[in-house]
Amino acid sequence: MYRRDLIKDIKFINGILFEDFPWWCEVLLKKPRTTIVNLPLYFYRPNFNGIVLSAKQIKIMESLFVGLDYIFKKYKQSANDYQMKKWSENFLWFFIARAYDKTQYLNTNAEFKVARDGFAKLAKLGVFDNVPNEWRKLRRNIYAFIKGTK
Repeated sequence: MYRRDLIKDIKFINGILFEDFPWWCEVLLKKPRTTIVNLPLYFYRPNFNGIVLSAKQIKIMESLFVGLDYIFKKYKQSANDYQMKKWSENFLWFFIARAYDKTQYLNTNAEFKVARDGFAKLAKLGVFDNVPNEWRKLRRNIYAFIKGTK
């Protein structure tokens, strides 16, 4: 549950999958007061006919690239060093890994080009610059993928 005044100016990015990822990352930038309750308030049931589970892997990657680009720029502009560090450790690299995992399902040269270009754009933006230690291997793999050596 969110207070209306906290989220009223935060919009979802239209046309992407996982649109909630950049949205709640932006909510966290506002440093909301939070409470943790030990109640089962959320139940997830996968819909195997739904858009996310039936989407092509390249569409998932493109959506993650758009979300990562958008929210990284927001954090770079608004977050303090501590927020940026904690967000990177706990959220950013999880979604980078999710995007990279999709590379194993790519089939065509066009899909590989889209994926390489997407990762290259994020690299140029600086998304991979301050990598937590546990994600260094992934960063090396991403740069090898961009170069076409992996």
